[in-house]
Formats: sequence, structure tokens, C-alpha cells
Amino acid sequence: MTKKTVLAFLFSSILLIKLNALEEDPAMRQLREWIATKRAITVKQLGGNLSISGEIRTDFDSSNQLFKGDKVIGINSHTLQPDKNFKLTPSLIFDYKTDNTWGTIKFKFPNNMSIEDGSSNKVKLDKAFLGMRPLSGDSYTLNLEIGRQKLNRMFDSKIEFGSLFDGALLQLSYVQTDIGDVGFKTGAFIINRAKQYYGYVFEASLLDIANTGLYTKYSIITWDTLKLGSYSFINSQVILGYTFIMPRLEQTSTLYSGFLINTKQQNDRLGGYLGLSIGKVRKKGDYAFDINYQWVEKNAIYSKDISGIGKGITTFNNINSINANYQGFSLQFLYLLSPNVTISQSYAQSKTYKTSDNDDFKFKKYQLSFIYAF
Repeated sequence: MTKKTVLAFLFSSILLIKLNALEEDPAMRQLREWIATKRAITVKQLGGNLSISGEIRTDFDSSNQLFKGDKVIGINSHTLQPDKNFKLTPSLIFDYKTDNTWGTIKFKFPNNMSIEDGSSNKVKLDKAFLGMRPLSGDSYTLNLEIGRQKLNRMFDSKIEFGSLFDGALLQLSYVQTDIGDVGFKTGAFIINRAKQYYGYVFEASLLDIANTGLYTKYSIITWDTLKLGSYSFINSQVILGYTFIMPRLEQTSTLYSGFLINTKQQNDRLGGYLGLSIGKVRKKGDYAFDINYQWVEKNAIYSKDISGIGKGITTFNNINSINANYQGFSLQFLYLLSPNVTISQSYAQSKTYKTSDNDDFKFKKYQLSFIYAF
């Protein structure tokens, strides 16, 4: 044994003894117990259920966008945006639940994959909210949620509710066996905190009407609470749908449609969609397919709230269009390769609904995704 080895062994032994002494120190033990009463509370102490989950998602996108026939993206185009992109998006999710309370936090880390022009420092707070159930009975529940979510997580649409919901949501669900399942949701959210500007949203739903599989929903969202011209949107939307078992395929399927109007505008204020979804992804070998057509006029939806196909990049070379004023269709196919791995393929294309000098786009996008959930 060399001299250096002996010295290293003696040093590590002394360090271990010191650490053990600290571990047995009553002051350190009291500090740990005090911390446990503040933030480091165990699941057993609260009697709840803590779960930690996550996703690792890899995406390959191939897009084509034209403005008056000229390329907008890709090599030798009007912008520096690539027409083919590789993205890596890990996510980390924390859920905590008790009988009548819950909390959720989800972080996303969306980064472009490339040695020279990729990224590794992007972090996004996707959602963080607390919930409670102040009232519940045999046929009804009343829930309250406060924090950050996506509007389209709580409210149904293929073309709107694409923005964040930073606010409070109240939800009443009532089971009416003869008529159907009745539900009401209402919430207030922050649009601009400096200007003290808030928006409001409401949705009423009637599901499985008379046990037929028919359902309907009505929603209204107002952005025009301060009468500012840039927020001249009060959108009313009606959804009609029918859920059934597809013959031969023996898959749960839904035929759905939606119609929207912005009551704050007089022209170009309509939007709608029609689609069919087949199957649900629950276990290995399951698949799901969705196809829908979308149409959104220029003044129908607040641009930042559009959740549909859109038109791709709309701001370049002194051209500043909006993401509305389009029509197109989208397809999506999901396949559960294993209990943890999902393969997703999607294709969408759109074009300007009413063309003008500053609005004459054509857009196509294909995406292949591999998602590992744990």
C-alpha cells in the first residue's frame, strides 16, 4: 500500500467519523424535525397521495409555408426559421391529492435539438394550481381551482381556448339520469396585470342526453371587459356531438361539430369545425384517430387564443398578419406501442380564407413524435 493510499484512507475515515457525529448531533436532529413540520411534510403525515410522473417527448417537424407563392421558412426563405426541426421536451409532473383537496405542478423543458444552434436552458411552467371540493353529494360535486392551467384543458373547442388561464375556476357537476349529465364551469382570469385587465369565461354542458350518446355544450368568453379595441372579442360557441361504437371496428367514436360567433364584430366574425374521432389509447396496442375541418374568419377569435391549425408564421418582412382568417384540415394518429411508449403522427394544412395583399398564406405541417411516459 503506497503512502498516498494510506493518507487517503485515513482522511476518508476521519471525514466519515465527522459526518456520523453530525448525524447523531441532537441539534441537527431537532433542525430536521422542525423542517419536517414546515415544508418537508411527508405523505403519511397528511394522509394524502403524492405522485411524481413525467414524459420524455421527441418531435420531428417538417413544414412548408408560402406567402403569395414565395417560401417563408427553410433555406433561402424570408425568415431564419427552419422548415425541418427536431425538438426534445421532457416534462416533470407533481400531483398531490387528499379526499377533498389537490394540487398539481407541471414543468416543461422544450429545447431544440442541435449542437450548433440548439438550446438546453428552456424551462416553462405549464401548469400549477390548487383545488378543493367545498360541496359534494350523491349526485353533484362543486370544485374550485386556483392557479395556472390551459383554457382548453377545462373548456372544449378545436379552434379557441388556446391561451393560458391564470385565475380561478368554479365547476359544478350534476348527474341527472333521465336527462343527462349536467355541468357548469365559470372562471375569471388575468389578461394584463399592469392594467388590471381581466377576462371571464363560462360553459354549460349536457352529456349523454337520455342515454343516447348525444351531447351539447355552450360557452362564452369575454376579452372586452375594458372596451379596448385590441380585445374586441366576446365569443359564443355551441358544440353538438354524438358518441357511439363504430361498427366492425368496435371502437368508441365521436362525431362532433362546433360553431362560433364573435358578437363584438359585425363582419368576418364566424368560425366552426366538424370532425370525427375513433378509438381511445388506454393499453398496449390501442390506437386513436382524429380528422377535422376548421374554418375561422378574420375577426372571429382573439389571435392569442386560437388553438386550431392557424397559418404558421405571420410576422416577417414588414408583413404583420393574424393567425385567424384560415380554413384547413388536420389528421392525427396515436398508437400505444407499450404501456409507456406512444407514437404520434399528425398532419395539418391550411390556407387564407379571404386573401388580401398582406394575407395570402398556405401552410402545411407533418409531425412525428415519440412519447415515453413514466
